[in-house]
Amino acid sequence: MEHYKVTLVSNTRSPQIGAVRLHDDSDDSLIELSFDGNAFTGTGDDFFDAFSQIRERLEPLGLLPQCYAAHLRAFPSGMSRSMGGGVKLYRLTLGKQALMDDLIHMFDTDNDVEPATVADQRAFFDKWIGSLGES
Repeated sequence: MEHYKVTLVSNTRSPQIGAVRLHDDSDDSLIELSFDGNAFTGTGDDFFDAFSQIRERLEPLGLLPQCYAAHLRAFPSGMSRSMGGGVKLYRLTLGKQALMDDLIHMFDTDNDVEPATVADQRAFFDKWIGSLGES
């Protein structure tokens, strides 16, 4: 079991520190997030999918994780998802193919993290895919 800390940010309240636990002892990937007496669980084919489920339940509360898993311009590759459980993501730049130097861990954070909703992150990923053929 792996453990991480993640900051949850909001426009209306002070940041919350959450504890994240990853479980990969069954056919599904399971993530638990707990903070301030609240607990959320997500399961999926990989950890990115499981964490996205938790993020969708945090969004109505006005909370967004301050980590690369919730960064507008980050997304896992198919290979990362199938072989690595989706814990490694790529920083994405429109019109530029993602490279090994662009790999980041989903629960890492830095000054460039721009927390986004699951839908906005997916929309940027789709836009990035479409931009690869443009010159």
